[in-house]
Order: sequence, then structure tokens, then C-alpha cells
Amino acid sequence: MFAGAGCGFGESGISPPADRIFFPAGIAVDPGGQWLYVVNSNSDLRYNAGTVVAVNLVEAAKDRAAQGPSTPRCPNSVFVQPESGASRFCCRDFVDGNILDCDDRGYVNSAATVRIGSFGGGIVVQPFAGNQTQRRLFVVVRAEPSVTFVNATVTPGAISMNCTTPAAGGNAFCTDDFRIKSGPPLADGTPMMLQEEPHPMLLDNDLGVLYVGHLGGVDRGKLVTRGVSVIDVCYPDMQLPRLASILDDALPRTGAIGVTALTTRRPGQADEPLLATAELTSDVAELVFSDPSHVPCPRQPGTPGYDPEYRRNVNLSAGRHFASSAFGTHGADLRGLVLDPDIDRGWVLHRQFAVRGEYNPPSLVAIDRSPDERGLPLNAPIGVVQVCNGPNRMVRHDAGRGPRLFVNCFENGQIYVVDPDQLTVDAIVEVGTGPIDFVFAEDDPAVAYVAGFANNNVSVLDLKPGSPTEYRVVQRIGFPRPTAVPK
Repeated sequence: MFAGAGCGFGESGISPPADRIFFPAGIAVDPGGQWLYVVNSNSDLRYNAGTVVAVNLVEAAKDRAAQGPSTPRCPNSVFVQPESGASRFCCRDFVDGNILDCDDRGYVNSAATVRIGSFGGGIVVQPFAGNQTQRRLFVVVRAEPSVTFVNATVTPGAISMNCTTPAAGGNAFCTDDFRIKSGPPLADGTPMMLQEEPHPMLLDNDLGVLYVGHLGGVDRGKLVTRGVSVIDVCYPDMQLPRLASILDDALPRTGAIGVTALTTRRPGQADEPLLATAELTSDVAELVFSDPSHVPCPRQPGTPGYDPEYRRNVNLSAGRHFASSAFGTHGADLRGLVLDPDIDRGWVLHRQFAVRGEYNPPSLVAIDRSPDERGLPLNAPIGVVQVCNGPNRMVRHDAGRGPRLFVNCFENGQIYVVDPDQLTVDAIVEVGTGPIDFVFAEDDPAVAYVAGFANNNVSVLDLKPGSPTEYRVVQRIGFPRPTAVPK
């Protein structure tokens, strides 16, 4: 009841700071590399809204490069630059002098900050084709629920973000026109509503679709199963995104109640299945379009191939599914899936699972997806490596040593780096309390950014092969602190 009472919109209360990182739940790097978008979730409901802020990565890198023996040491292990102090301030960490602790106010462009609903989560960035300055940011907001979108304009050294009319002024609250909560009526006339608990997102810009997975829930003591929503994001410079279809139950007859991760092996191909991992079971479902030939964005009038009779159809259907569990009979709780684009292999991330005295450790399971005699993937487990506690995300990335699997572990405050071929742990990166999301820089694959939900900051990781600080935190944007704003 408390959470429900605190999630309304337009209520009076304390406005959130425009220049701070607080309880970050999602991050994304701008395609140009200069800005990091951070979703501040307001998860403790201290303020009347969450925010999306833009962090200047170029200025943060300048401070890292300028660090040297003359850089002052932080006076103690819990030091936080006071509100009255200079915002552009850094000091070498009291415990580890290789880490530069910096005030987040020195990098956040407060004039660009926008306010969103509470309990914001993941964020993805859609570039505009043919326009190098425009982007559209999509943020899942659990409190409404909605997928809120923000239009961003990026020019050298400057950024602006907008999710309302210009007359609303700076740091305005995103209006309903920028919140996707419903779509056209279904065939039986009932309203098409975005399902609750939006969580993972996957953007296929070539197909013009944004997939949104939903976690399960409880309604009046009964479990509620949820699936995947599809948002039409064709031609972002010409039309607004819209909710186009919903699949209520992505994993029927499996016992799963929701979707924790989404992936596809070959983006841009309508006949390639979308794979969804299950919440509370070990199942992976293949979701397919009902009519793949009518999935591509319609041609615009006056362009070659324009067909006035063409009707787009992005309805998803639940297809085959398989169980990836290699641990016993009681299932699992999947949190990630990565497919190799070149060979028939995949990797499934299992969160720890315990029931009736059986405990399955948090692990990464390799699966063989070679075709069987019918031409269908075997999906057979071929190897297991145990990882850290509380894994919630897995990404395949090459920072210079070949592809590696990076596993984010919320409970342990670590990122595991796993060799996918040998199934060995290459490194364990200590990133601080409560990491919730991480991304890599497009312009520099040897740099990663980690959102520290419990530390109210963003950590910068050095991944450069052979570097003295390889697989270590080298900078914190925002001093580690347990509260939204320093005292």
C-alpha cells in the first residue's frame, strides 16, 4: 500500500536533484561516445520523481588522464564531497589510490535532466537514421507502468533532452504523450494495455521494433503470468513510437511467471526467433512473428516499393521451448542468454535457486545449438561454470582478448569475466555494493561503466589488455554513499 501510495504523478513533494546520481537502475552510452545516460530510479521514494541525467564522459576521462601524485588523497574511507564544496572535485581513493573518486555534479549536465516516474529501470538508445544529432531514449518505468521515451539532441560539447512541450521549461516531468501505456483496441474490442512490471528491453532497429519483457506478479494472492510487449519504433524522425502488440504468456505450460531477458541471434531478420528466458523456471522460449513477411516497416509514400495495401503485423506467438537446467528436477531462475552469431552455441545464466532442500548454485551453462536430425537446435547443456551470487545480467564483449562473457552480480558486488570457450573465470572485478547494470563504450571497447545502485554512483572499469589496472575500477563518478544526496 505504501508503494502504491508513493507512485502517483503530479503529487506535491520534494523535487529530485537535477545534478546527481541516485539509486541508478539503468545506463546507456550515447552512440557518439560523449554522454552516458543514467536512469535514477528514486527507489526509496525520497522525491516526487525519478530522473534521466546525461553524464559527460569526455570530461570524466580528462580528470582520469590528469590524475597523478599531486592529486590529493581522500581524507578517509567514507569521504563524500559536501554539498557546499566545489562540484568539479576529485581525490584518490583512501583505500585504493588507483581509483579516482569524483563528485558526480562535475559531469552531470543539469540543464538537460528530465523527470520520469519512480522505479525506472533499463534504458536503450535508438539513433535516427540520417540524422547524427538526434536520438530517442526508451526507459522502462515500473510505477506507472510505462515505457517512457525522451528525445535527445547531441551536438559537440552539448546535449538537450525533451519529453514534454518546450513551454514546460527545464527539468520538466515527462508528459503522457511521451509515456507508452496503451495501444489500439484488440480484435475483441478490449483495450490493449502495456503489461505491468516492464523489465528487459531489446531494440531491433533494422526491423523497427522494441521488445519489452515483463516480470510476473501477484494479484490478490494469485500468481500473474506476463510475457512480451512489442513497440513499433519505425521512422523515429517521422512518427512517434506506439504499442503494437502484446503476448500475455510467453512461456505457456512451463510454470514460468515472467520474462527476465530477451535476445536474438540475427537482428533484422523477421524469421529469426526471439528467445525469452523464464522467471522461476529453467525454460527458454522461442517467440516467432505470426506473419514474418509483414513485419518490416512499411515503405513511405513516394519511395520505391511503396504499397498502399501493406499492413504491418508484429504479433508474436509462443513457439517451442527448452529447459536449460543442468542441476536437477526443481528448475532454476534464468537471468540471461547469449547466442554466438557465428557458431551453434549459447550460454544461459542461472541465478541461484533453492526449493525443498535442493540448492542450485548460480552458474553459467553452455548449450549446444547444433541442428538435430530434424534440423532443430539440440539445446543440450555441454558445460557449467559457477559464478557469483545474485547474477542479473550477462553480455558478450571483446575488449581485446577475444570474446568474453561479463556477468553482473548484484549481491556480491562483482563482475565475473568468463572465457566462453574454456568455461573458466578469467577475472573477478570488485565494483562496489549493489551493481545493477553495466555497458561498454562503443568508441573504446576497453572501457566499461557500471551503475552502482546501492552506492549511488557509476564506476569506470579499465579493460585494456596488459594495463596495470586491467579488470579494475579506475574512477567513480559520484562518491560511494548510502543515501541519495550527501548530508
